[in-house]
Amino acid sequence: MQFQGRVLITVNEVDLDSVPVNNGASSQASVYDSSTGLGANPYQLSALPYGNATLATWTGSSTPNRTQCYDQVASQGVNELPVTNGTMVCVITAQDRVALIKVVDDQADSGEGIMTDVTVWSSVISTATATAS
Repeated sequence: MQFQGRVLITVNEVDLDSVPVNNGASSQASVYDSSTGLGANPYQLSALPYGNATLATWTGSSTPNRTQCYDQVASQGVNELPVTNGTMVCVITAQDRVALIKVVDDQADSGEGIMTDVTVWSSVISTATATAS
């Protein structure tokens, strides 16, 4: 693991590659909340860099591992998706790490952000190692 912990995702970019995760990062960040703010339902989680399909909702019955998350993004990746409490999102970061975001409070910080539990795996993944991991 590179990082595991609670992270508030707001309209400021969140760099999942830094240790600890950096909220309010540069344009090299991984995700941000693109919702309009208070009362948004559902909130929108968006990926950076712009236009890359680096997010996918996890729909399995148990918590995914690194390879399952990577495969989900590779097959179902988008650059923006709706999230509510309990949603699990697989992410490929700007530095090609795999991360899992679980939404624990979609109205955190008086409705100005999304509180999440985040796991970022430390090693960079490639298509050659994805199915072998």
